[in-house]
Amino acid sequence: MVENISASDRRVIPASVLRRIPGCAGGEAPLGVQLLHGGRNVNRNLRIDTRVGRFVLRQRVREEPRPGADPLREMACHRAAAAAGVAPAVLDAAPDCSWILMDYVQGGIWTPPRLQTPEGLRTLGACLRRLHAITPPKGLGRSIRCPSRQGRLRLSSIAIRLPPRRSMLWSRVRGSSRRIAPPSRSGQ
Repeated sequence: MVENISASDRRVIPASVLRRIPGCAGGEAPLGVQLLHGGRNVNRNLRIDTRVGRFVLRQRVREEPRPGADPLREMACHRAAAAAGVAPAVLDAAPDCSWILMDYVQGGIWTPPRLQTPEGLRTLGACLRRLHAITPPKGLGRSIRCPSRQGRLRLSSIAIRLPPRRSMLWSRVRGSSRRIAPPSRSGQ
């Protein structure tokens, strides 16, 4: 699903970034800019059409730290997934990954009806098989994180935004999350 952005609203792309998009390097305006839905209120994804091709610009719109999020690690993993053919190619990016320019890939959204078909399940399974066969980029440390620790970190970030009158409910949720034991290291 996309939403067209009018010519007056194209300023959402800084000029310094716009010049790095193929077809706009010489100051040419894009032929079209559309907001792609998704991004979980963390990223703004724009489809940009130029005379050269179609591209996606992902801009980080939420700057505060997020538990478990590491933009540099995400970029390294994205590049590895692109090399394996399960993600679009990264064409350019800011050093801090505050924006990423990649090829636009036409595709569908994984909806429940699509996943309920044999073909949808086969396609997803093949994609996941290729994704899980990727060797993680070097220097990133362990790729598996403790789910209970990640859950507590996420709950903590939610608690900051809760109004005071919900503090009793919050303390009950927080207490419950502490009782979640991490998986056994012995494999039992």
